[in-house]
Amino acid sequence: MPDQPTWLERVPEILAELNGPAAPPFLDRAAVELLFGLRRRQAIALMHHMAGYQAGRTFLAERADVIRFLSQSAVQEAAHSAIERKRRVVEHLAAARRDWAARKIRIPLDSSPPQPGQLPPGVELRSGQLTIRFDQPLELLQKLFDLSRTLASDFDRLIRECGCDPPDREQDPGSAPG
Repeated sequence: MPDQPTWLERVPEILAELNGPAAPPFLDRAAVELLFGLRRRQAIALMHHMAGYQAGRTFLAERADVIRFLSQSAVQEAAHSAIERKRRVVEHLAAARRDWAARKIRIPLDSSPPQPGQLPPGVELRSGQLTIRFDQPLELLQKLFDLSRTLASDFDRLIRECGCDPPDREQDPGSAPG
């Protein structure tokens, strides 16, 4: 898939400027370069799509033609897609930054793993309720980690002891209930 032009994200701004009172009736190549953030050849190629024409040694496009070109549904859809793509990239980058920051947290682990079937101190598991007592955030993380190891070691017994029904083993544990 070819790269999308960078000016697509700025279509609303460009249209606002072209509809402003100071906008000239004609745009030359230099004006298109400045307005769209393009280089010479890119500006000329774009002006051909805008019904631009040669007047002597100057390439011109009428402001109304430029506005009409930018208002076409294909350009509007491409602009919307570019804006949406940028939004998704920004969201993914933010998620990656949060994930990176979370990975830097080091959970202090006890040298000995929890006893099989025995909940860590300060952790209570009852039907429909989990209670964890802690003083510091890292202590909470440590207790959650120990709880997960304890549950993994003897899950069915701990679930029965807290008064819960054991899960249906016929369903894949990684799949969501249907």
